[in-house]
Amino acid sequence: RIQGQRDVGLSQRGRVMASGWRLPADLAGHRWLSSTLARARETAHLLGHPEATPLAALNEMHWGAWEGETLAALRARHGAAMAANEARGLDFRPTGGESPREVQARLRPLLARLAREGRPSVAVAHRGVIRALYCLASGWDLTGRPPVDFDRESMQRFRLSRDGRLALDRLNERMRAAALARACAARGLSVALVSGGRPLRHLELGRARLIQLEPWLRSRDESFAALIGPGDRPLDAALQAARRARLLEILEAEAPRVLVTEHYPFGRRKLRFELEPLLCAARARRPRPWLVASVRDLLVRKPAEKTAWMAEAAAAYDRILVHGDPALIPFEASFAQTAALGERLTYSGYVLEAGRPLRRPPRGEVLVSAGGGAFGLALLTSALVARPASRARDLPWRLLVGDNLPEADFLALRRAAPAGVKVQRARPDFPARLQTCALSISQGGYNTTVAVLHAGCPAVIVPYEADGQSEQRERAELLARRGWLTCAAGGDRDPLALAAAIDRSLAAPAPAGRPDLSGAATTAEPSGRSRVSGAMSDLDTAFYRYPPRALVGDYIRSGVGTAFGLVVLATNPVNPWLLGIFGSLSAAFALFGLRTLRHHLTEVAVNPEGVFVKDIGTRGLAWPALDQVKLRFYGTRRQARGERVSGGGFLQLTLRGGGRKLVFDSTLLGFKDVAWHAARAAREKDLPLDPTTAGNLLDIGVDADSDAPHRQSAAGAAGPGGPPLLEVRDLEIAFHLPEGRLEAVRGASFSVPVGGTVALVGESGSGKSVISQAIMGILPKPARITGGAILFTDPAEGPQAQPQDIAKLAPAGPRMRALRGGRISIIFQEPMTSLSPVHTVGDQICEALLLHRKVDPQQARAAAAETLRLVGFPEPARALKTYPFELSGGLRQR
Repeated sequence: RIQGQRDVGLSQRGRVMASGWRLPADLAGHRWLSSTLARARETAHLLGHPEATPLAALNEMHWGAWEGETLAALRARHGAAMAANEARGLDFRPTGGESPREVQARLRPLLARLAREGRPSVAVAHRGVIRALYCLASGWDLTGRPPVDFDRESMQRFRLSRDGRLALDRLNERMRAAALARACAARGLSVALVSGGRPLRHLELGRARLIQLEPWLRSRDESFAALIGPGDRPLDAALQAARRARLLEILEAEAPRVLVTEHYPFGRRKLRFELEPLLCAARARRPRPWLVASVRDLLVRKPAEKTAWMAEAAAAYDRILVHGDPALIPFEASFAQTAALGERLTYSGYVLEAGRPLRRPPRGEVLVSAGGGAFGLALLTSALVARPASRARDLPWRLLVGDNLPEADFLALRRAAPAGVKVQRARPDFPARLQTCALSISQGGYNTTVAVLHAGCPAVIVPYEADGQSEQRERAELLARRGWLTCAAGGDRDPLALAAAIDRSLAAPAPAGRPDLSGAATTAEPSGRSRVSGAMSDLDTAFYRYPPRALVGDYIRSGVGTAFGLVVLATNPVNPWLLGIFGSLSAAFALFGLRTLRHHLTEVAVNPEGVFVKDIGTRGLAWPALDQVKLRFYGTRRQARGERVSGGGFLQLTLRGGGRKLVFDSTLLGFKDVAWHAARAAREKDLPLDPTTAGNLLDIGVDADSDAPHRQSAAGAAGPGGPPLLEVRDLEIAFHLPEGRLEAVRGASFSVPVGGTVALVGESGSGKSVISQAIMGILPKPARITGGAILFTDPAEGPQAQPQDIAKLAPAGPRMRALRGGRISIIFQEPMTSLSPVHTVGDQICEALLLHRKVDPQQARAAAAETLRLVGFPEPARALKTYPFELSGGLRQR
């Protein structure tokens, strides 16, 4: 509802959300302010600042007669008048209320006072106040939709000059490293981005954290020959020592599972004084983090001796992640020793800086930009001269000047700009403006070029070429040959050549296709090509890959096994699944370049029925038991002893009756490859599967008769020789309300095959949730199933299992209670209203396991930790002890 100045407190959901927020460390020592409204004062209290000074100037905009109403109700009541009002923008005053301009007016005296006092402040306020501050900082005139969506769970930073003028700093605080950090953090990974350059504005990191390395450094001039610090202080031994010590402190405090260096060792060589000690310290840590080099698509060409040094330094890395598309620019095009990198070289696609959406499109403007601006003055000046000589002379032009261009040069450009040309500092909505501009003119840096390709706008690239810099020109010429942009080499020195390039670009046809721009998502995706984030998750499911049966001997003979404490090879025909269970971790980590392994066999017990294997770790019992089943070890007993698996994951296998029957008993999912090889090996040796094992295999979609681990049987949707797992036939559901009978679902029919997925797609109110509630037997009281059937065939009952109509079961009866949560689960849409805020994550998951599985509390917690690991929790064991409000939104959804 539109609350305005109604003095209502926080909702329970709001309290839980605010309790889970964590403040950036750089706010320590700031003065705290809040509006006088109860919800703002309570938020300040929940953030640990009950001393916040209440100020009426920070109160929400007064919405007059609209307060307490919903926007939907207002639209229904006022119809076309409301639609016209919204289209016009926010420059209006509701009946009995105040306008946004009046909010700005009451904020100005407060800003003047804060400017005079010069003390950094944090204000807990409201969206209308934030929007008014944005108008004062950006000059937005309130027409049309707001250019920026203000996230309700974010902080907005503004800079206040001594004369009271307001400027944007960082909005929605949460372009290659930042994009990767955001993408990884969005998957629930804990990401810290260490920035060693000049502090940046408009750097959006989502849920990742920024650590600003002090003292920061920048290049002294265009030659990049020397680095200087704050106050133009030369980089001396004292500055080097201070940065080196701080980096090592950060490494110790963060204890990362993955360490990514941007561009080093393929560039940034002047930072060797701090990066080499960092890498050495990382390699000495136990467990050792993955070392990943994040590299752009093209390198500046170097002499042979420097290229050799790069290849030698890169040998210490586990993965070389190239943010490009090999179909467009293979890495060997600029790095002669690419072959020496071997399989560690991975392409992610181009990393796109998505930016903030632009709600009010510009009117076909020409956008001129020069990246950070430090070396862009020549291009910006040339563009002003080229404008009247080009076909774009009558279009509006906007010059975006980076923060690194000195203020004197910025003001000189403003004075030189004729009518129709705006000169502004760089904006956070730059990528969105590219989407709607008539033409982009820019340098050819990686981030800008990728943004231009994504926008698909006509573009002129003027490559930066000072002091032998070849990267931008090579990239621009390659893209120009494909018709994706126009390259104007030398256009920053020759305005007439730039004007001719502008005309060619405007006349060129639209390009066909574009390169792979999925680099950020691929980097963050555990199952993606890079698998970088997979290393962050203990024993990630993406690592459960091992050589197929034909390659097992080659794998052992290659000597990989001797680099580890323990690798197992079975000498009987069941070796694929034994390697899968005992050696998959060794093989997987070997294939991905890791040098140490701590996860081996934990416990193996022998009894008259056969061999029982539990956990993946080591104990002394493993040796006689494995000798009995003729397993051969590489390594020594001393190496294998004393290691314990983290995360609590385990898998149970039993060879019973002297190897005459295979029992596969997994309370966990995610082992499809292993299960398939086990079942296939059993079939090949004529080992029968007991009914429970057959049901467990079908539960996780494994068909031993198929020719691939994840391929469904050719028997069709019903699975091998049986009915579908779930079949809904002509389902009808009605709500019996005081107003009458309401039909919510009429004639719904679908089936879910064994091992398959079915998606119900429909608009809001079409009955998707009601169907799910009917399957689970949790329909609300007014609802009744009035027709049709819901047939469930339980795989645990074996091949003779018969479909059961669960629509006819009593919702509170013992059979339905056994199915609900035991055989069928529902995952609700909104985690904060579905998870108990007063119980830990572990308690909530373990409860269902204890009720529906024959496990003790210790086994339940181990299984719960494994389920968290399977969905990418970085530290599953620790997560069990947390409460939902302590987790990020992405982790809560998992």
